[in-house]
Amino acid sequence: MAEDVTRERKGGLDDFLIAEHQHFAESFWRTEELGEKRLNFFISLLTAAVAGLVVLATAESGFTDSQVQWVSFTTGLALLLLGLSTLLRMLRRNNVADQYKDAMNLVRESFRSRYALEGY
Repeated sequence: MAEDVTRERKGGLDDFLIAEHQHFAESFWRTEELGEKRLNFFISLLTAAVAGLVVLATAESGFTDSQVQWVSFTTGLALLLLGLSTLLRMLRRNNVADQYKDAMNLVRESFRSRYALEGY
């Protein structure tokens, strides 16, 4: 009877740990996907800005050289600030992803120690 209760508790804990591992794994992949989307957006915006500046710099645009320089400077400054904020956000995302990986490793270690899986 006591063995059945212990086995039932162990199975319940195993189910909980598996659910936790799945949650951390899904959260990890979600943060990875969001980071990739954020970086792709920045690269797309950078490409569009450069293309726009090239169009402005052509002789047929009707803008003077000083106007093109001013627009180029402000666009570059805006892209620099956006790039820095994207970099800081990516660094924070990397820290969060590392925390998710540590949590998944903790769950794995719990299973490994509970079931004596030394070579796993």
